[in-house]
Amino acid sequence: MDATTVSPPGSPNHCLALPPGVGLAKPQVVSPVFAVPPTALALAWQRVVERAPRTEIVEVSADGLSVEAIQRMPLIGFVDRISARAVALAGGGASLAVYSRSAVGYWDLGVNRRRVEAWLADLGTVLQDGTGITRPSSRS
Repeated sequence: MDATTVSPPGSPNHCLALPPGVGLAKPQVVSPVFAVPPTALALAWQRVVERAPRTEIVEVSADGLSVEAIQRMPLIGFVDRISARAVALAGGGASLAVYSRSAVGYWDLGVNRRRVEAWLADLGTVLQDGTGITRPSSRS
């Protein structure tokens, strides 16, 4: 799923993060802009996802810019799906379009928004310390 073209449902069990001026819908979170190329940003995002508990990357696009992941909730085991796409921005830099949503239920008690905000914050840390951009993922 391309997170830049998402039209979220009316239910509160999702979170959409977009950079300014990107996408068709109004996001709940504004994605930060990073001074790296989109490919480096996507690799760093993969490191963030890999570090998260009960999380699995299920697909990486051929161009490496889109990442699909799932995260299982503790105890109950419900699955949330997280789609992200690194996008180049006019004027340089890159950002992420991220769409996190629950597969089951109407209300998520803010889980998806907290995940998106935490992972975007962790992304900045990964880029700053350089741990996310050294090796490409072998997943497809």
